[in-house]
Amino acid sequence: MYKHIELKDLERMSVEEIYDAKWKDLVEDEDWNINMEDVKKELSDFSKLLEAYQQIILAATWGECSHYALSQKSVDQVIERKIKWHIEREIASEINMFFDDITSIKQKNGFMHWDDFLSVLKAYSKHADNDPDLLNKLDEC
Repeated sequence: MYKHIELKDLERMSVEEIYDAKWKDLVEDEDWNINMEDVKKELSDFSKLLEAYQQIILAATWGECSHYALSQKSVDQVIERKIKWHIEREIASEINMFFDDITSIKQKNGFMHWDDFLSVLKAYSKHADNDPDLLNKLDEC
């Protein structure tokens, strides 16, 4: 039967301790004889698990991390960097749409009413704090 051991505990254990705690009962009989069929079965299951883990890491890091032996911290850093990049890209897209809307209204009318400007600004205001050049862009419009 599978025994759960926390990762932090596994990282501190020796190979022998891990074997005794997790694998011994699965592959040895009471006389300490190793059953090769059980070893093959466990290695097969473990290989499938590692491959699945690697696919999850590839997907979660947008293909940047591909090796299952990477530390959790490394994977977390890549995921955080990728999420931040996607958020910044989305914010930039929203801000560009904001200025496209202002420019479109201005070109259509030759000018822009203050109320129109405020309504467009309100629609996009949730992103205004993320763009330090917002005021400069408004002046350009």
